Amino acid sequence: MPKYRLDIIHTLARQIAFAPVEVRRAQLSSAEVLVGDLDPAKSYPPDFITFRVTGFKPKGRVQRELLTGLALEHDLCLLIEDVSATMALRAADEPEPVLSIDDATARFNVTSKTIQRWRRKGLVSRRFIFADGKSRVGFLLSSIERFITRNSTVVRDDSNLA
Repeated sequence: MPKYRLDIIHTLARQIAFAPVEVRRAQLSSAEVLVGDLDPAKSYPPDFITFRVTGFKPKGRVQRELLTGLALEHDLCLLIEDVSATMALRAADEPEPVLSIDDATARFNVTSKTIQRWRRKGLVSRRFIFADGKSRVGFLLSSIERFITRNSTVVRDDSNLA
């Protein structure tokens, strides 16, 4: 299982896991938008990240260290998947289509290794309970579309999409 690179994001994930389900859902959505806004080559202050995910401005001393965009992208994707696992999200109850890894490979004519590579490059996944009752990684259709839009060159090179 992948590990967090940044202690602050790991701590944030543990804190979010105790929030009410609707708060967790909103914070996961905020974290996903943030993943799409990050530049892996830039650095960001921790307070900015906390505010963007939770909507709360941390009080107390200001943390001076900056967090790299690349590590943040990795850890926020991990946070989203970890926290979603605490919510027992049913794929059938989502307001938009949820694709399993197999669904995504068929739809985009790629291998499961390509999907895993896309996940390492920022494709956001969540844990869902599918129709068979098993909890697995899945992707909101909007998450995949956002990833494809942001990474069109990578996707075009990896797939047979026209």
